[in-house]
Order: sequence, then structure tokens, then C-alpha cells
Amino acid sequence: YYSCCNCSTDPSQVTNVTVEERTTESLTVTWNTPEDGRKDNYTYNVRVTGRVDLICDNPKAQKCTVPGLEPGLQYNVSVQSVTPENTVSESVAISATTNPSPVTSISVLIRTTTSLTVMWTPSEDSRKESYTYSVVVTSENGTWNDSTPQGAEQLDLQGLQPGLRYNVSVYSVTPENTISEPLSESNTTSK
Repeated sequence: YYSCCNCSTDPSQVTNVTVEERTTESLTVTWNTPEDGRKDNYTYNVRVTGRVDLICDNPKAQKCTVPGLEPGLQYNVSVQSVTPENTVSESVAISATTNPSPVTSISVLIRTTTSLTVMWTPSEDSRKESYTYSVVVTSENGTWNDSTPQGAEQLDLQGLQPGLRYNVSVYSVTPENTISEPLSESNTTSK
């Protein structure tokens, strides 16, 4: 025989946990609330890799922004339903990566009639050694892109036309393929 006062069963799990928006310092997480009869009274615990615990206490909330994160890091994000009696559901977890910081400068190291060697300064992100870089080149003749190996700090752009102006944009890219804001520089090949 078991007696209980003010007991409640565990709530159902949330579903469809996704990252709606990411910056270098935050992740905005969304979810679908369970279909439980008391769902309008639930709050939600959002936990990020044991470092950040948030209580989203708006019962209607289906999103929460987690601040105070580091650029370009992968985090484990979990969401739990919580009843008014503080019983919790099983966690639903996903992995999500904040945006990396952009490179801090771009310069042209070597210029010829048909090539530009572009060099950049990586960010100070803790995982910068694992970043690759996407380089997008635009001219009056069109746009194309190239990418580098991990940790590269320059790229030779070959097959260009003499005396033409090119806009070069460099993006930091994490191993999980989240992408920074670009840093851009315009330059002209030799005539």
C-alpha cells in the first residue's frame, strides 16, 4: 500500500527540439510542448552542457535564449517539462554549435596579373585550430567560392583576369559547419 499527498505523474517529454537562431554567444532553442492535459501549467528546464541552467517559467513559452556561451563551441542542449509539483520529464537533447567569430583582418600578400594570394588573421576562438575557411570571390564576371584545410591562414586565388577588381569575403567555419559573419576586402589584379 502506498499513499501520497499532492503527487503527480511525470510529465511527457517535449518534442522537436531545434535551434532557431544562433550567435557567437547565444543559442535560441525552440520545442513543441507535450499534449498533456495540464501542459498550460508546465514550465521548462533548459540545460546547456551542465554549464548553464535556465528555467523558462512562461507556461506558453516554446523557446528560450541561452546567453553567455563561447564562439564556435559545440554544446549539448536539453529540455525538460516540469509540473507545478516539480516532477520532471525525461530530457530531450540535441547538439548545437554557436557561430564562430569572424577573421579579424584580410590582406593581399601577393598580386599578379592572374592571381591574388589572400591572407587573414584568425579569431581568438578556443577552437580556431579546427576551423576551415570559406572564401567567396565576386567580380563583374560572377561569383565563386573555395575552401581551405583546417587552420589555414591564406589562399591562392588562381585563374583571375588582369586589371579586374575582385571582392574577397572570408568566413570562419566550424567542424559542425556553422559559419561566421564575413570579413571582406576588395583588390585588383595587376595589369
